[in-house]
This record gives sequence, structure tokens and C-alpha cells, in this order.
Amino acid sequence: MKPLIVHSLIFLSLLNLSCFQKRETVKSDEDYKPSGIQKPAFYLSFPTDTIPLGTELLEGFIHNNTSMDFTFGADYSLDYHEDSVWRSVVHPEGLAFNSMAYALPDNDSISFKVSFFSDEVKYELGKYRVRKTVSTRFVQDFYVVDSLYSATDAWKDDPIVEKEYELMLQFDTLIVGEDSVSFTIKNNSNVEVFPLEFYILQYYDEENDRWLDYYYHSYKPGYIGVIKPGQSMDCTIHLNTKQPYRFSKEKELYLNKYFLRPGKYRLYKDIDIVLNKEFYLLP
Repeated sequence: MKPLIVHSLIFLSLLNLSCFQKRETVKSDEDYKPSGIQKPAFYLSFPTDTIPLGTELLEGFIHNNTSMDFTFGADYSLDYHEDSVWRSVVHPEGLAFNSMAYALPDNDSISFKVSFFSDEVKYELGKYRVRKTVSTRFVQDFYVVDSLYSATDAWKDDPIVEKEYELMLQFDTLIVGEDSVSFTIKNNSNVEVFPLEFYILQYYDEENDRWLDYYYHSYKPGYIGVIKPGQSMDCTIHLNTKQPYRFSKEKELYLNKYFLRPGKYRLYKDIDIVLNKEFYLLP
């Protein structure tokens, strides 16, 4: 059992957490010092940077030099450089990409294809670029308890292994009454990271041994900001639902309340890496 003074300090810290109002804050890591010449954490490549005008299909590779698994889709964007500005190439009307997610394992390279639709899109000679997005999802467990004295298996003793991208909860054990969940996303790589607005919060149904959707932000294809290499972003999820908590045995106690009932929870949060590769269309 931990000394009483330690529990008191933790409890006071948790009370202060409920006053945390700022949604996200970007912080610099003063200890971040890239050593020597490093490969980009991710990059795109083509067999050549000069493509004959009229080419119908271009095959390239996505390179993942991190220790983490990512995914990517079939979609991509094409831009052309004109008057010192990148302008979008308009896709043919009715074009749709499949919604499948393809695996991009750690320290691996996977091929992808770009169709030019030369019969329907008119291209000029010049400078172009392909843009693609790769994504990964953080999964972080935490507990909500009546008091720190009643917590069982709530403190994590797993060793911390630093990865290129990390999501860290301020506390992995919260006291009933908290109406928000705060965490930090850290970028230890050498490329920019874009956290999505979307997230999912799940509750563990112990009786049936399953995870159930508990609360989630309506999906919006937008980012809450950008995290540059060596920086981190502090985020807070404010629980703004007044729906009864369907897994509570005491619905009257939790009805129209913002806070989480006791139990085990899981937070899902996605980040994107936006990649681009330039090439030239020549005669």
C-alpha cells in the first residue's frame, strides 16, 4: 500500500485536472537533437523523377523507416506547379477510390499506383507532385475508480519503450467526477504529424468480456493541428454528452452527468503523416 501522503498528492493533482481548459498546446522538446544524417521516418519514391507525358500508370513505393505499423488507402492527390503555386489536378468526374486500408508494416516498403487518366485529363509539361497519407491509431487503456484506495491493477508497471510517436495519458487512473480526459501526443520522429479531431472512447464490459463504444466525437475529416519534429501537443477531451450511461447499474446516480462511471476504458486516437513526392512530365 502506498503512503497516505502520496495518495493525497495524487488526489489533489486529479482535482486540478478537472480545471484544465485548453484544448491543445504544442510544446517543444528541448532535448530533441537529431544526430547525424537520418533517413526520413516516411517518404515516397519513384523509379525516376522524369515521366514521359502521356504515361497512363505510375508505380511508386511508400517507405516506413519507423518501428510502428501504419496503414494507407488507395486514394492520392495530384498537384501541378504553376506561377510558384501548387494547384490541384482535377480528377475525372465520377472517380471514386475503394475504402480498403492497406498494411504498411514497420521498417518496410509497400508499392502503390497512380493513374493519370490521360484520356480524360489534359496534362502540360512541367513540375508535379503526388500526395499520399499514412495513418496509425493509438490505443490507450485507463481506469476510473471510486477512490484510489479501491483501485486494483490500475497502476501500470510495464517498461516504457520510446517510439517515434507516442500518446501518453496524464493519469492512467481517474477518480469518479472527472469530466475530461487529458493526454499528450509526442513526435519523436523527423517528419510532421497531424492528429485527427476524431476519437473513440470504449468501456470494458467485464461481465461479457467485450469492449463497447461508450462515447465518440462525430467524425470530421480534419486535424486539430500539426506537431513538428521534436514537439508534443497537449490535448483534452471534454465529455459533453448528457445521455444516460447505459452500462451503469445505478442510472439515477449517473443520469445527466458528464463524468465517467467506475470501470476500465480505452481511448482510440488517430494520427496522419502526409507525404509528397515531386516529379516532372517531359516530352
